[in-house]
Amino acid sequence: MSSNQDVERSGAMEPAAAGETLPVNQTSRLTASWRVDLNWLPWVMAFAVWAQALYIVPTTIYWTLRSIHPIPFWDSWRIVKFLELGQPVTLSWLWSQDNEHRILIPRLITLIDYRFFRGCGYFDIALIWLMQIGSVLLITSLSFDVIGHSRAMRPWRILISGLIVCLAFASAQMENFYWAIQTDLVGMLFFSILAFFCLKQSTESHYPSAWIAGGALAAIASALCLSSGMITILIFAALCCIAGARRRSRFVVVLFLVAFSTAYFHGYYNPNKHGSPTEALLHHRLLVIQYVFVYLGNVFRTPGTSGMPDSMVSAIVGSWGLALFVLAVLFVPSGRAQKTTTPPEGIACDLVDERHLSDSTRPASIALFSVAAVAIGQSILTALGRYGLGLYQAFSNRYVTPVSFFWIAVIVLVLALVLPERRNSTRPSAAMCILILLMVAQLSLQESSLGQFSAGRFLVLERAANALRVGVLDESAFKEVYKWPDTIVAARPFLLQHRLSIFSDNRYSMLGRQINDVASVSPTGACLGYFDNAAHLGVEGGAKVNGWAWSNQEKAGPSQILLTDEAGTVVGLATGGLDRPDVVAAVPAVVSAGVGWEGYSKEARAVSAYALIDHGSRACRLTGVFDITPSTP
Repeated sequence: MSSNQDVERSGAMEPAAAGETLPVNQTSRLTASWRVDLNWLPWVMAFAVWAQALYIVPTTIYWTLRSIHPIPFWDSWRIVKFLELGQPVTLSWLWSQDNEHRILIPRLITLIDYRFFRGCGYFDIALIWLMQIGSVLLITSLSFDVIGHSRAMRPWRILISGLIVCLAFASAQMENFYWAIQTDLVGMLFFSILAFFCLKQSTESHYPSAWIAGGALAAIASALCLSSGMITILIFAALCCIAGARRRSRFVVVLFLVAFSTAYFHGYYNPNKHGSPTEALLHHRLLVIQYVFVYLGNVFRTPGTSGMPDSMVSAIVGSWGLALFVLAVLFVPSGRAQKTTTPPEGIACDLVDERHLSDSTRPASIALFSVAAVAIGQSILTALGRYGLGLYQAFSNRYVTPVSFFWIAVIVLVLALVLPERRNSTRPSAAMCILILLMVAQLSLQESSLGQFSAGRFLVLERAANALRVGVLDESAFKEVYKWPDTIVAARPFLLQHRLSIFSDNRYSMLGRQINDVASVSPTGACLGYFDNAAHLGVEGGAKVNGWAWSNQEKAGPSQILLTDEAGTVVGLATGGLDRPDVVAAVPAVVSAGVGWEGYSKEARAVSAYALIDHGSRACRLTGVFDITPSTP
């Protein structure tokens, strides 16, 4: 027997000769060793993903700061018009429909911004970032519960947290980070995730009814941010019937949600400018399906032949996402052991009787499934109402945020199915690592270009802001911020009187003052530049002015330009930062293309341009003088 043991031990230690068959135990050990060797894969992937996350987040913050502007943009002018008319803030108005939504919470946020923060939108944007961070924390907690908290799962948790950060803060969704009105969509997602998180907590808490009540309120808040939140209410009410509270509590919560839904749809109407859902289902089903697929794949923006994103690639990716979602639903990991008649120590008896959700499926898995379902439902609702705008509309920045959380939920659920700890094969988990890396790499590659594109809006908005500050009418500039320029013109006295929005800073206060009172005039040679042109076309009450400037001391193009009349009184404002490659080519001292400036001046004679340099403390006169007088018919 000792001899046999020695032979067996020897067979386990020595490699087999050519043509010999390995013992079974040696084969299993080599296989196990190969699996152990793959333990490096999630660590390497986690490092790679987090390296890109540390690039994506600061880059997005940078471009967000470059894109923010205090002038109201598009739908934000509706609030300005409401405030301008002096109408009282009533529950009826807060509840009233805006397009297809009831946006009571975003309206309250905007009113607070105008009441206490000068209506610049900074308060709204701060809340947007806080809610996005909150969504990240909540979905990270849910993801860790699904993957597991064991030591063996640590690299996977680090990997997933990096993926969440990359997807949640990529510049592909920049519109939701710099546009104040997007408290509606970001708020809807935050409250939806919070609702399902509360539902999950109700299955593990000593006070399930309290968590269910909090989740119900979060679901209602979601619907009061955006109409897509009604999907959250529907899913939440359905899950309440099978999890987390006593029967009486479930009945009360579901009844409350049904009553709210009835009130929500009372008097509801479909906006005229949107497509009819009935018409879409009857006659445009294929287009709706295509729209949904493109919508769910809009995170992947590959340029097509015309420079637009390739809708076919995004549609394919979106269909894969749906397939993975179905896979996760069919094979969701089982949760804790079946309920027992004897409650665990420290757990109330009613929890054992009522915690049906945790009997068969992990509550965190159900929460992630619900988050993904909300995103899918939103894609369908959006397609039914906006299919007529074309597939390219599905690539809108604002839609990337819900799709990002959809992919987070789906990837975590699928990853939980294929982790080596739960399956014999490591190939599926390796494939998921590759998918995650490709996704994050694609986000990183487009991070800077998309951010720079978004930042370009600042100069567009600043053009309209300068026209409004100076008091001239340029319909082409105003149409860039709202489709009805008359509304902007009519709102100017109200904004000016209360020093709101663009009138809250010191730019407007420079008008009418002497240039010497604004800044000390520098001697010749402190800067280079020309006042190139003053155009009356399309402008009433003044002219559009432009030129270029370069600060010799700061080695950069000045950001602010003042226009003065012959008496030295400031009569116009302009903003720098426009690209002028022709200047770089012609003037050796200028080494940066962003030296162009553009703005507006009131009617005056002998108008000159001064560049503010040295952090605005000095004014340097540029070459060129124009008479800006009323144009002859």
